[in-house]
Amino acid sequence: MRLTITFFTCALVWAATAAPASAERFELGMGSVSRWMPSGSVLSLHDGSSTGLGLDAAVQVGAVAGLSLAVDGSYATDAVSGRTFQRMDTETRTHALLVGVRAQRAVAPLTEAYGRVAAGAIRVAATLDDDYAAESVSDHGWGAALYAGAGVEVLPIRRVGAGGRGRFALGVRAELGYLAMTPVALTGRSPDADMPAGAIEIPAHAASLGRLNMSALTLGLSAVARF
Repeated sequence: MRLTITFFTCALVWAATAAPASAERFELGMGSVSRWMPSGSVLSLHDGSSTGLGLDAAVQVGAVAGLSLAVDGSYATDAVSGRTFQRMDTETRTHALLVGVRAQRAVAPLTEAYGRVAAGAIRVAATLDDDYAAESVSDHGWGAALYAGAGVEVLPIRRVGAGGRGRFALGVRAELGYLAMTPVALTGRSPDADMPAGAIEIPAHAASLGRLNMSALTLGLSAVARF
């Protein structure tokens, strides 16, 4: 994880020093992501949509054949909830830290199309709540990730200050992509209960939840603010 954060930071610093400051761009996005996942764990029964928040920083490094090329770093988090075995509520939260490259171009007035590839790490935290037994178990872990996607942005609201400074744009985005991620081994553990003074605690409330595979075909729809 430390190696991933170091790589992420160094890539953005290199891009910022290699390109003019006017090429920097920051984005804040909020929306929903639909995903279609393989099976393999009781927590993998999560086909459906989730709500998430994303932060993105990009620095333009050049242009080729009308495409604007940029180094792109992003952080995204979302939560997926579901139900399995007809009695257990499940929730999976993810925190993704990715760095990669993006190619983008204007295709119509106020409309831009892009493609991007990125790699990094994702933290997965899973919780299972048993309605009948009034018990819950949870665990978390890290996995390596590789993402590729393409999308369209429509930005009808744009403001540019004097000299090109104070740029701001607001619009919507649709992105189709695929996330490949190494499976994360999770072990369900009950929350620690209050123990009487002098009692000896025997760790007995733990069971393997299997290897959670978060690889999925994704479709994201979100509102975007660009600075």
